[in-house]
Order: sequence, then C-alpha cells, then structure tokens
Amino acid sequence: MADQTKGSLLTKSLKKWTRTKTKVLQNLGKAEKTFDERIDEHAHKLERQQEVAGKLHKELRGYIHCAKAMQAASKNLYQVLQETYEEDWDDYENVKSQLNSLELMWHNYLQSLNDSVNEPLNTYMSHFPNLRQRISKRGRKLTDFDNAKHNLDVLENAKKKDEAKIKKAHDELEEAKKIYQQINDELHIDLPMFYDSRVNFYASTFQSLFNSEEIFHGEVFKLSSEINTIAERLAKSSEQMKFQPRPLSSHVPGEVNGHPEVHGENGHDSSPIASSTSVKEEHVEEGETSTSDHAIYENSELEKTDPLNEIKVEKADEKESTNKEEKSSQQILSQSQGSDGKVNGDLDETASQNSEDLAPTYPPPIPPSEECDQVPVTPEKQEPSSPLGSPAYDTPPCKMPGEKEEKVEAKADEEKEAENKEKEEEKEEEHEDSNLYEVPTSNKPVELPEGVLYQVQATHPYTNEDEDELSFEAGEIIYVVPFDNPDEQDDGWAMGQKKGDGTKGVFPLNFTKKL
Repeated sequence: MADQTKGSLLTKSLKKWTRTKTKVLQNLGKAEKTFDERIDEHAHKLERQQEVAGKLHKELRGYIHCAKAMQAASKNLYQVLQETYEEDWDDYENVKSQLNSLELMWHNYLQSLNDSVNEPLNTYMSHFPNLRQRISKRGRKLTDFDNAKHNLDVLENAKKKDEAKIKKAHDELEEAKKIYQQINDELHIDLPMFYDSRVNFYASTFQSLFNSEEIFHGEVFKLSSEINTIAERLAKSSEQMKFQPRPLSSHVPGEVNGHPEVHGENGHDSSPIASSTSVKEEHVEEGETSTSDHAIYENSELEKTDPLNEIKVEKADEKESTNKEEKSSQQILSQSQGSDGKVNGDLDETASQNSEDLAPTYPPPIPPSEECDQVPVTPEKQEPSSPLGSPAYDTPPCKMPGEKEEKVEAKADEEKEAENKEKEEEKEEEHEDSNLYEVPTSNKPVELPEGVLYQVQATHPYTNEDEDELSFEAGEIIYVVPFDNPDEQDDGWAMGQKKGDGTKGVFPLNFTKKL
C-alpha cells in the first residue's frame, strides 16, 4: 500500500514537472500551443454566470434570515395581543383564533421560501464547482497533448532517429489526444447548455418567490381585516365608556394671583387684593363717593394688615425725597443766573441741607488712603450722584501700590519667557534646515555596474533546461541586463548575469525577487 502511494506521488510530481516545462517552452516559442477560442468564451460566461448567482444566493439568505426574525417578533406581539384582549369582551374566541392563524401563516411562508426558492438555488450553485473542475482538467490534458506532440516532433527531427522511441511517442500522442478530445467535446456541449438553462431557472425562481409572497400577504390581509372589523364593533359598543380627563383648575389653594393668602385674627382673607376688593365693595353698597381722603384711609388700613405694603411705603418715601432733591437743584440752577456770591452761598446751604437729608439713604464715602495712588476706574454702573457733585459720591476707587508693582513684575517675566521661547524656536529651525538635505544611509542608491538595469535575488534554485538558460541557487544575486536582440525577449523571462562568476543567460523572473 505504501509503495502504491509512493508511486502515485512520484507520477503526479513527474506530470506536474512535465507540464511546467511544456508551458515554459510554449512561452519561449519553442513548442506549439493549441488554442480553442470557443471554450475560452464559454469559460468566461461561466464565471459571469456564477457571480450573478452568488449575489442572488447571498441576498436570498439574508432575506430569509430577516423573515425568521420578523416571525419571532410577530409571535411575541400576537401573544401580548391575546393577553390584552380580555375574555369577557365580544368575539374573544374569534380574535384568539385569527391571531393563531396569523402565527401559522408566518410558519408556512418561511417553509415555502426555503423549499421552493432556497433549495433549488443551492442545487443550481452546486453545478459551478463541478464545471470549473472539468475546465481545469481539460487544460491539463491539453498541456499533455501539446507535450506529446512536441516530443514526437523532436524525435522525428533528430539526426539519429530511433524508431522504437518514435513509435512510443506516437502512441502517447494518440492516447493524450483521445483523452483531451473526449473532455473537450463534452464541455462544448455542457457549457452552452448550462448557460442557456439560466433563463428557465431564474423564471421558476421568481415565480416561486412571488407566489409565496402573494399567498402570505393575501392571507394576512384577510385575517387582519377580520380582526379590524371585530375591533370596530367593540369600539362602537364601548363608545360611552370613554375617559374624559377634567381640566386643571387655574386657582391654586394657598395663593391669590401669585400672592400668598394671609388670614387675620377673625379668619378673614387679609391679602392686598382681597382687602382692596372688599373695601371697594363696601363703598359701592353704601353709595359713597371715593375721595382722596378715603384712599389715604384705605392705604393706611392696608399698611396695618398687609406686610408687603411696608416695602411699598419705604419705596414711596425714597421717591418723594428724590423729587425734593430734584426741585431744590432746579431752584439753585435758576438762581445761578444772578450774582456769583449769592449763588455760592445758596449752593453751600443747599449742599449742607442735601447732605443732612441724604445721610441716612446712601452709605458714607470711603476716605482715600495716604499710601494709595488714586487711579480712576470707570465703574460699570454708577449710583445717582448728588446735585452738587459732592466728593462723597464722586470719589473714584483707587489701586494700591503693591498691586501695580506685582503687575509690572509679572509682565516683565512674561516678556522674558516669550523672548527665550523665540530663541529656542529659531535654533530648532536652523538645525532642521541644516539636516534637510542629508540622505540617510539606508536610502542611498546602490551603485550598479555599467549596462545593468537592476539586480534581483534568487528565491528558489533553478536548473537550466537549454544552453542559453542560466542556472542558480537560492540567495544568489543576479544583474539584469538588456537583450542583445529585443525580439528574443519573452514575457516572464529576463537576461541576467550572475554577480559571483559572471555567467550570463536567460532566467525566469518568478524564481527571483527585485532588490
């Protein structure tokens, strides 16, 4: 058993080596190559056909996966709907039956998609690997056929002919031709037939898919309509049981128009609005006329009962004192058109009076310190000054000498740090400019001998099969040089000269890597 396995491995390796050699000779133009354009065209159509079918297969699987997720979500929803619809409501059993039917329709829909659409598509996709394997096998047998023809031509054109070898080569050629033609003829029939069958297959697939969709959505529509009719009857029968929320009241207990209610000793409401309303109602009932005396009386009564009026009275007093000050200042300005001495005297008297009147209203001025440098600062909002421009209200705030010295020192430190930072940046820029055009040693180009295009390194050993080929071992450096006759150059081959001993010849580029 081991000997048979070993023999089969050797046979496969030998065939592989022979086919590789034949392809190299064909690329070099030293051996004939058989072409079949029809097979190449059918192979290209097969690739395109497989690509389209693969996309459809992928999207269909995604669609079925989403349908399964939708089935699970619908099942949960139908269960909650059954729990929500109470047993004592109308047509409870009918609604329960319709919901169960909807759940069953989802199951049948997914089963139909899998059986009539997905499974046939899986079978259709399984044909592609088989056909591609047959195309690959046909290519190998074609290479064997070309190799047999080449061997027979070499033996027939040799100076010393060996009839036994020629007969053996002829028999091998006939056998290789027979195998190749059999596979080739089968592919000429199967590939066009399989390509044309796509029309009927896709038509059947579309028909099965949309037939399943039509049945499912039609049944779901009928069941949903029946449940909707039952829900409408239930809504009409329970129309009188609708809940109508009451509007929220605008009156909040404990407040009257935003003001807190204050109850007096007798339990009556003593808020300013309530008290003023009650007073007005009393006047209307008794038929009395409202006068200024009555209003003053009412205000005095409100002051006693309402704690908020105390603040209003204080503000009124402040307003009256301000009006008095304005009147006195106007009188002084009107008298200033007379003599200067009289004006100055009146101003002094008025200033003394105003200072006495305003003393309890405004805070006293802050006396300037002896060590303070009086630096005026514009305030954001000024208090109303006295009519005479008294120094008690016009004295500007000041800054202490210590604060000024600290700011000057801080500013000097900041300027010094900025200068040092600029010097460091200039030094870094000069250093970068000096090293800008230096080429690292790892990036410097390698100097090659004259006439050398580039150099490569062998990744695998190669043994020459012809006299003009170059043999080398893995790791050797080879200089690539131009061909003496450019017409002799083939794709994938280059003219090289070994760096070690200077041997020159053609070699395959896929055995090397470019340095």
